[in-house]
Amino acid sequence: MTKDIAVIKSHLIDRINYPATKNDIVAASAKISYIPPTEKQLFIDRVPNGTYKNADDVIRAADMA
Repeated sequence: MTKDIAVIKSHLIDRINYPATKNDIVAASAKISYIPPTEKQLFIDRVPNGTYKNADDVIRAADMA
C-alpha cells in the first residue's frame, strides 16, 4: 500500500471538498479507478467516522502520516 498511499493522499488533497465526512471520503475514493479495490478498502477501513476539516485531518485520523 506504500505507493498507493501517495496517490490516496493526493486524491484527498485535490479531489475532496472540505469539510468532509467519512461518507464523502468513501464516495470520492470509489472514483479512484487506478488503485486496486483491496487497497482502497484498507484505506477506507482506517478512516474513523467523523467530519474532517482538511486532508491532513484525514491522514492523521487514518494513521497515514
